[in-house]
Amino acid sequence: MKNCGRIALQEKLCELDFFGVNVWFALRDVIPTKSSVQSKIKNREKIKFIYLLKLFISSIYLLKNLRCHKVLIISDPGSRVEFTTGKIDQLYDRYLDGVHNRSEHLLFEIPKLGVNFNDVKSYSADLVVPGILIYILEFIGFIGLSFSLNKRRKLRGLSTTVLDRIKNNGGEFSEKRISRTIIERRISTFYAKKLAAAWLFKIIRPKGLVVKSSYSPTCLSMLQEAKILGINTAEMQHSHIYRSHPGYTYDKHELVVFKNQYQPTQFFVFSEYYRTLLSLLGWESQIKVVGNPYYETFKKYGADVNYKFDLLIISQYNLTREIIEWLQAELPANPTITICIKCHPRSNEEFLAYTSAFSNNKNIIIARVGSIFGYIQKAKFIAGIYSSGLVDAISCGHKPYVLPIEGSALMKELEDDKQLIYITKLSEITMNV
Repeated sequence: MKNCGRIALQEKLCELDFFGVNVWFALRDVIPTKSSVQSKIKNREKIKFIYLLKLFISSIYLLKNLRCHKVLIISDPGSRVEFTTGKIDQLYDRYLDGVHNRSEHLLFEIPKLGVNFNDVKSYSADLVVPGILIYILEFIGFIGLSFSLNKRRKLRGLSTTVLDRIKNNGGEFSEKRISRTIIERRISTFYAKKLAAAWLFKIIRPKGLVVKSSYSPTCLSMLQEAKILGINTAEMQHSHIYRSHPGYTYDKHELVVFKNQYQPTQFFVFSEYYRTLLSLLGWESQIKVVGNPYYETFKKYGADVNYKFDLLIISQYNLTREIIEWLQAELPANPTITICIKCHPRSNEEFLAYTSAFSNNKNIIIARVGSIFGYIQKAKFIAGIYSSGLVDAISCGHKPYVLPIEGSALMKELEDDKQLIYITKLSEITMNV
């Protein structure tokens, strides 16, 4: 059932604008919704200052060569997975291998704050430019906003209007749930990102833009600027898309804004299933089926996993605690099953949490390196919550199990198609071992 209060508020905020920034899209993530799954574990690692400085200097040094590239690809260095040939971006390197004008592409790798990266030579090192420049441009945008009295006044008036509309909307949307500070910070962030995107495009002047998540604030801003400049845009599916995915499901009023201001020209998806789904969700991009690049990359560069185990559990980094608690409750009745828990490769805290919880259990392996497909090939059984790894397992001929943990309902549509099995007890799997 749709959240009627949220939809009513959406209609009221979609019409508000702050110098080209749609207020609803700036606040969309912080407006509460009953169906949202909140993150319960956060990665608190810090990027070293020396690393950031090195990236910035590299970016400045490479600026003179940027205009020879026609297609700008927005990525992040943390998405690279270690293979025998080096670190490979399973999504974009596969895409680059298939284009005839590879040298005209530029991988603009924006480091995500809160994640440490090893400075290693990557597969597409000849095309990679450290994207720390975008943070510098955003910072300049923030400074400019701070010194503009006119913009500050409008921002304050806009936040008052938003709070009034939230208050008038009633129900769960009260000032206690979203403050003036949050509103102004979010709108300011989107404004700075929009300015940064405009400046970046003036520097690079690309003819094409490729992103992997049109719903992230940085990519939204770049897609909006590209649309203004008439630049062709494309999104590459990077994970499972379900019918209620907040990044791809838009209600009536926001869908109109999204189509007019942000929607990519093309969308490359894994299978016909996703093309049909996006069409049903109202997307008007040219949706093209290109196969699963992660699996293709593994087949080309992947190595076998050395572990031996019965059950592969594909972790959900924001539900680590719940998975641990469920396993601790179930394992005493299932002492002989061997389990491999595959963590997200970029979540060190998740890995440490599992290691701490199961350090004395010799039947449990905690892993985070390598392609998920290497583990899928070794597993007799596969389980998870709503990870895209479950879809990967289906594509490899498995019928995965879904654990009875918050968020599992997001995979219900695949159960309806009899592609996976919902369980309540671990014994429902061990009885088949």
